[in-house]
Amino acid sequence: MKILHYDEIDPQEAFMLNINALWWPLTPSRVEDLIKYDDRWSSDSLLYAVDKGKIVSQVVGLRIPTKTTDGEELSLGVAGVASHPSHKRRGFSTILMKELHDRSADEGMRLSFLLTRSSFVAYPLYVKLGYRDAVDVPRCTKPLIRRKKPKESILRKFRKKDVRDLDKVFERFSRDLYGHVLRQKNYFDWRLKISDSLKAMIYIVETKDGVGGYIVKRQLGADIFVQEMVVTAKKNMDRMFREIECGDKGDYITVLPLGGRKQIDYVGSRGYMTDEHSWEKVMVAPLKKSLAYKEISRMYGLKDGKFCLLGLDEF
Repeated sequence: MKILHYDEIDPQEAFMLNINALWWPLTPSRVEDLIKYDDRWSSDSLLYAVDKGKIVSQVVGLRIPTKTTDGEELSLGVAGVASHPSHKRRGFSTILMKELHDRSADEGMRLSFLLTRSSFVAYPLYVKLGYRDAVDVPRCTKPLIRRKKPKESILRKFRKKDVRDLDKVFERFSRDLYGHVLRQKNYFDWRLKISDSLKAMIYIVETKDGVGGYIVKRQLGADIFVQEMVVTAKKNMDRMFREIECGDKGDYITVLPLGGRKQIDYVGSRGYMTDEHSWEKVMVAPLKKSLAYKEISRMYGLKDGKFCLLGLDEF
C-alpha cells in the first residue's frame, strides 16, 4: 500500500470515488480552483491510499486558521473521508488519518476538527482516533406561514458591488465569537468565483443605513433552506424572518444556525423545532498529548456557546 497525493493518482478514479461515496463532484478543475482560491487548501491536501494500483481510500486535510480566547490557532480540518466498498473496514482510512495527524502535528498544529454524522459508518473510527463531539449542528424547522409578505421588503438580491460590504458585516457579526471566523481576505469575491450557484442564493438585508446583513438561502424542493445568516441587529433579524417565513408555496422552512448559542436561541424563540441533540456533529481531537479536551473547550468557548462555524465555511 502506498500513500500518494492527488497529482500522483488517476483523477478520473478519484472523481468516481468521490461522486459515489460523497456525492462530491471533485473534478480536476475544481481541485485546481480550490487550491488557487481557498487558502485552506494546498497541493498536498488530498491523500490517497493506493493498493495494487487502485485507489482504496481518501482523506482531505485543510489548514484552517481559527480564533480562540488566546488569539489565532492554526488547526487541521479533516474532510472527504471515503473508502472504496471493496476495501472497507480494512484499516486504510485509519492509516491515512494517522498519517495526516502526524504530518499536521509536525507542522505545529495542535488540534483537528471534522464534521460528520453520528449515523455514519466512520463515526466509531473518529472516536477511536480520539475525536469527541464538540458541537451539535442543529437543523431548526418550522411550517411556512400563509400570509402576505410585509409591504416594505428588507431583502433584495445580491449585487456585485455588495462583496466588500458582506466581508465587513461578517467581521462585525463574528467579533465576539470563536472558532471558524477568520475568513481570508476578499472572502466572498473568491467564493463566487468557484461557485456558479452562490450568487443566486445570497440575499442582502438592506436598511436605511446600508447593508445590515445577509442570508444564504436556497430551495429544497418547494421548501426553504437557510444555510447561513449574518445579521448584526435584532430588529433587522426580526423583519427578515417575518418576510422569509411567509411562503407562498412549500410546507417548511429549515434554518442552520451555527453562529453561536445566541443565534440558536433566537431561532428557537421564533417557534422553530430544534432537537437538543442532532445527528450532525462538529468533532475535535488533540494532535498533541499536551492539549487536553478541557483546554480546547475553554479556547473555543464551547460551554459558553461562543463557537461559530457557518454554512459557507463547512469543510
